[in-house]
Amino acid sequence: MSAVPMTDDRVRVLIVDDTPDIRLLLRMSLERYPAFRVVGEAGNGLEAHARAREEPPDVVLLDLAMPVMDGLAALPGLRRIVPRATIIVLSGFGADRMAERALSAGADGYLQKGASPTTIVEYVSALVSERSVVPLSLGQRRRAEGPVAEGVEGEKVAADASGVLDAALRLAPYGVVVLRLERDRTVVVDANPAAVRMLGATGAIDDRPLGEVDESFASLVERHRAALSANRAVDVELTAGATPLEVRLRGEGGLIACYLDDRPAGREGALLRQALATVAHEIRNPVVVLQGIAETLGLDQSPDRRAQLTGAIARQARVLERVTADLLGAAQARHGKLEVQVEPVRLADVITHSVQGVPNLDDVDVIGDAAVRVMADPLRLQQILANLLVNAVKYGAPPIAIRLEPLADQVRISVEDRGPGVPAAFRPLLFTEFARAAQTTSRGTGLGLYVVRSLVEAQGGQVDHEDHPENGSIFRVTLPSAPEDGPRA
Repeated sequence: MSAVPMTDDRVRVLIVDDTPDIRLLLRMSLERYPAFRVVGEAGNGLEAHARAREEPPDVVLLDLAMPVMDGLAALPGLRRIVPRATIIVLSGFGADRMAERALSAGADGYLQKGASPTTIVEYVSALVSERSVVPLSLGQRRRAEGPVAEGVEGEKVAADASGVLDAALRLAPYGVVVLRLERDRTVVVDANPAAVRMLGATGAIDDRPLGEVDESFASLVERHRAALSANRAVDVELTAGATPLEVRLRGEGGLIACYLDDRPAGREGALLRQALATVAHEIRNPVVVLQGIAETLGLDQSPDRRAQLTGAIARQARVLERVTADLLGAAQARHGKLEVQVEPVRLADVITHSVQGVPNLDDVDVIGDAAVRVMADPLRLQQILANLLVNAVKYGAPPIAIRLEPLADQVRISVEDRGPGVPAAFRPLLFTEFARAAQTTSRGTGLGLYVVRSLVEAQGGQVDHEDHPENGSIFRVTLPSAPEDGPRA
């Protein structure tokens, strides 16, 4: 490989990724070469800013999809803190879709996750030496350059394409609306006939304030103004008149593109597409880690390093097992085929196994008598607790606790965290299939709490949520208690 020339100072690297095992793999790959020194690690953009201030790096390896602050949001701050650093974005998102945004936000290079550790090190070395920007893909160059033909012929091609697009929008079964954000109002720039019909308007709505067309639509846009002004996408539901609509809003340079769908199948299709995308993201990191370890294990490693890698394999295998268990559980619940085998179960054993299967869970307090027993399927109860703990890690914040409360003929098991809590608008969807709160930056399939509810109810129990009195969330599972003289699981 092309190595960075040795100097008195090694190349200082900051690794930013919310998956500790990916950080471990990158650290081990870089430290095989004496030219590199890893000076810090961070699990989100805010932590990356703090680490960069503590010890300024020469290179930042930056993940895009992270909680608290994602990579794109962190890039401008990193550029201010370490203006001379080489910032390389690592992401599981498609390069054609995200590379240009990452580069325009200040990144010097872009690599998709899944590249081998050796490839990553070679790329970092080359980019540090040359400080060159990754060339755009052919498709991106074509989009940036416009029509290949020049002069009159090029203008004709563009005009023809514009006419075809206008005709397609007029005939589209989806509603398409373009809005313009102004200081104190939102104005309709254009709308196709389907959108006019869905919004219950009469006549053209171009150049009209959105509030005059549909107050609820205008209120919805206003609630998400900050995200749309930052060029983000928002998926929401809207009732226009008596018609429920699925709405996607995407901000871009002061304009908002709105896509409306009033067909029942539209929601099912959207849910399926979302499920496929989120499941792909959820399993991407474990696959990346396992691929990297397969390459790294073939190298000469110390016993300590081999133990670290073996531990990473076990952790990522548990992540894959949890995702596949949720997919299977959701499918069984939807088709009424969810089976449980209820028996007396001692909670201490289930809690131990559940905690071991949760990545990034540093500590959890168990409050109450863990020797108490419930009537439950032990494997299903382990899945329930693991999902609630994963939810607390992803969307909440420490301290995380499991509280056990014996009742008259039941036992209440609560998982508590001190995070930001559940947004009020999202609470009705909390235990529904594929539900994820808008603007969340954490990865997830949207199935975890749906599976929890399905499994709890299948075992004769109930699950609910309430706000923690000191900020955060409390998820409570209530199950029948086991008879005193029953056998122990």
